[in-house]
Parts: sequence; C-alpha cells; structure tokens
Amino acid sequence: MNPTHRASHQSINLLIVLALLLSGLVGSCQPDQPDSKTSPPESPSTSTTELPENTILVTNADDSGPGSLRQAMQDAQDGDTITFDPGVFPPDAPVPIFVTNEELPHIRANNLTLDASDAGVILDGSQIPGDWVAGLQIVSSEGNVIMGFQISRFPGPGIAISGESKHNVIGGDRGVGAGPYGQGNLLSNNVIGIDLASEGTTLNIITGNLIGTDAEGTVGLGNERGGVSITEGAHDNKIEPDNIFATSEKDSIYAQYSERDRLEFPIIFEYDLPSGVAIGATCPNCTVEIFSTSGYEGEILEGQATAGDNGVFNF
Repeated sequence: MNPTHRASHQSINLLIVLALLLSGLVGSCQPDQPDSKTSPPESPSTSTTELPENTILVTNADDSGPGSLRQAMQDAQDGDTITFDPGVFPPDAPVPIFVTNEELPHIRANNLTLDASDAGVILDGSQIPGDWVAGLQIVSSEGNVIMGFQISRFPGPGIAISGESKHNVIGGDRGVGAGPYGQGNLLSNNVIGIDLASEGTTLNIITGNLIGTDAEGTVGLGNERGGVSITEGAHDNKIEPDNIFATSEKDSIYAQYSERDRLEFPIIFEYDLPSGVAIGATCPNCTVEIFSTSGYEGEILEGQATAGDNGVFNF
C-alpha cells in the first residue's frame, strides 16, 4: 500500500475511535432513560396516598381484614370519611358484605361520614348470630352521616341511634351519586329499618331513604316490626319529606309516648300513601304532618293524632 494512503487510512480509523469515545462520554453524562418496550410507565391506581385527607377507602368485600369496612370503622377517627372503591363495589352491580363474625364496630367518633353513594354496597346480616344486632349503630356521638347503603336481613335495626347522639344524618339526596340509591339508604327485611332509642337521642335527621321497599320504591319488602321506631324518650328527631316507606308487618312509623313528654312534635313524615298507613303510638293531640309523594302533587295531609284501637294513634 502507498505510504500516503496508509497514513490517511490510519487517520480515519483514529477519528472513528475518537468519535466513539466521545459518544460514550456524552451518553454517560445523560440520565438513564427507561426502555419503553420493557419498562412501561405504571398505570394510575387508587391508593391511600391519592385520597383526600382523612379519607379511608374500603377495597375488600370480606367481613374483616385489611381494606375491609370493619377495619376502616376500627381505624376511623373524628372527622374521617369512609368511602368504597367502585372497582370492587360497582354501582351497577352491588356487592354484598356479609357480616358474619360479630356486629360491626359502633360509631363513636364525631363527624364521621360513611359514604357509599358512588358505589354499590350491600350490608347483609343474614349470617350474623344473635337476636338483636344492628347493621350500623351510632352510640353517643354527633354529626355523623350514613348514606348510600343497602342494609338488609339484620336481626335488629338496619341502623340504630342511641345514647347521647345528636345531629346525625341518615340518608341524603337520592339524585346525587352514582350508586343505585344516591345518598339515600335502602333498609328492608330487617327487624326494624331505623331505630332511635334513649332520651339523649335527639335532633337527628332521616332523609331520602327507601324504607321497606325495593330499589325503585315501588315494591313493599317490609321490615318485621316497622320502618322507623322512636322510643325510650328519643325526641325532636325529624323524618323529612323525601323518605319513601312501604308497608311493614307492623307500624311503618312508630313513635312511643313518653310519660316525661320527651317526644316533642311535630315530626314530619313523608309517606308513600298507596303502600300503607302511618300508624303509631304517640303523645295525645300532637300535630302530625304527612306529606304525600310526588304522585299526589305535594298534597299535605295534616291533623291531630287521635286515640285509636289497641292503644295506637291513627293519623
């Protein structure tokens, strides 16, 4: 080979080597890039770190264990909100939580919200042992909200409120939320739908619920002893004009007269008039307003409670 050509060829090789070395140095200064074929970015997922502050997400339909409603209620503190993962509890295909071991923890925190309004959640008490066990029970606490649940087949009340419990709300607007009842609750096939009992149980609100009916509010399923029971001196509790009741085996609304006159009426009843009658025992001559459903174009039936047969009062 011509010496001149050999020198030129060596120079070219040297330049190629230098170029490769420089390329490696530049590459080493750049941050590592993920291989899009082998390491795709993770899909967004719901996690507790992404939830609003003071929110507990239920991700398990079992009766107990991590992510369960029972665990959430054990962990809940004042001001918390318990919600449900719609991927586990689809709004269009409600999933049952069978309460089997023992009753769920009583709600003793204040300003706790149990919100199933964007999910499909059924609390089923058919497998729980005991003669008087509530689905959910508020005991001596204030400002709690329970909404969006179906609570059925408990050997006691679907929801109980007792002790010094005030300013709690059961239900809400059935038009708000992706769940089948919105913020309202469906309470049927229990011993009692909602039970308010004890002198300190006062100033609580029941609103937007389906009590003793099916999801459409058209078929009566009933509760064994009644829809709402107000006893043992509970007073100044309000049943607002947008609940729908169906006929129960006994009273749809029962308000027991207290000798200490702790029941202070008027209490406002919304009632699905074609499905039953509002019968209960209450203080004599108390004014009771029964608001009809939209099918009656908002007609208000108002009158004094008068003594009826068997110690009850017919409104």
